[in-house]
Amino acid sequence: MPVEGFSAVAILKSGAKAVRIPLSPEGGRLTGKADTALGERPTGAVRITSPGGAAASARFD
Repeated sequence: MPVEGFSAVAILKSGAKAVRIPLSPEGGRLTGKADTALGERPTGAVRITSPGGAAASARFD
């Protein structure tokens, strides 16, 4: 599925600290980079918004 026009944010938690990472289209996928190391097994959620405004989210532990 083409990702152009989509936007997303990942909210990842490692220990007690949560980090928001904006994701944007690059090389056929949504990608982003955390400013700090997250540890080995971060938990969190991702929210993706389509060009038409529909949104979906997923959690992972």
